[in-house]
Amino acid sequence: MRSTQPMPPERGPAIEAHSRDSRLSRGLSGTNLERAGDYNLRTVLQVIRLHRETTRIAIANQTGLTPPTIANITGRLIEMGLIRTAGRLHRGRGQPALKIELCPDGAFGIGLTIDRDHLAIAILDLCGTVRARATREIAFATPDDVLAFIGDTLEPALAEGQVDRSRVLGVGVAMPDGVDRSLPNQTRGYDAWNGVDTAALLAPLLPWPMYRDNDAAAAALGEAQHDHDFDCPSFFYLLITAGLGGGLVIDRTYHRGAHRRSGEIGLIPDPTAGRPGAIVQDTVSLAGLEVRLKAAG
Repeated sequence: MRSTQPMPPERGPAIEAHSRDSRLSRGLSGTNLERAGDYNLRTVLQVIRLHRETTRIAIANQTGLTPPTIANITGRLIEMGLIRTAGRLHRGRGQPALKIELCPDGAFGIGLTIDRDHLAIAILDLCGTVRARATREIAFATPDDVLAFIGDTLEPALAEGQVDRSRVLGVGVAMPDGVDRSLPNQTRGYDAWNGVDTAALLAPLLPWPMYRDNDAAAAALGEAQHDHDFDCPSFFYLLITAGLGGGLVIDRTYHRGAHRRSGEIGLIPDPTAGRPGAIVQDTVSLAGLEVRLKAAG
């Protein structure tokens, strides 16, 4: 008997970005080889996600899988609660095709941002719709500040979004690299992050599989994967927060570079600043802007 619940992976240490291949390919070719069921399942689900609403015949044409294979896979996805039927497509002669779409409540994901000037938590459903969001403006939040924020906001957010906890598949944590780098107006105690195991810290409050990435990389990955109106396979994502960073995506693949610093444009030396050791981030960042505004009165 098949389970009607999506099967999340077992919880383990946070998966660091550099330990996995951050591919974003929208290639939709399936395979009819034996024991390729999981791959085909993901491929069909990706087709439905990208088109929002489609038919079994259209999926077969796009993936190259046979109609019986598509019927079997979509049947499994319906049993798992990940997709649902949405009426019939009346077009031309013959029996109208059955339309298929994602089931928004089929799965959920939680996103947590730990930035130098704010904290944010968001819950998305399977269609990518934000079901609940909470933010807190706080400068250089410490680990204790983050735990307090999650404790105050998680349960209300789950209730607001009408989220079934058993269908939460994982938590994505985005935070800047190099929290030990000093920024203007940095408060004492922020160095408490040095050596902190993020997964171990958050596990008591967020008991789901956890994925941690640099904030700029996470933003670039999200833009490439989830924005239906943005269909550019190669781009550079510029993130301006208290610091300055970016994310390089080429042919839907995130590139970190030989030393994992392809997006670290904020650390480029700035010879125009007129002082030794100046970097671009000192000028192009919210922290740099705050310094200039205070100096101007």
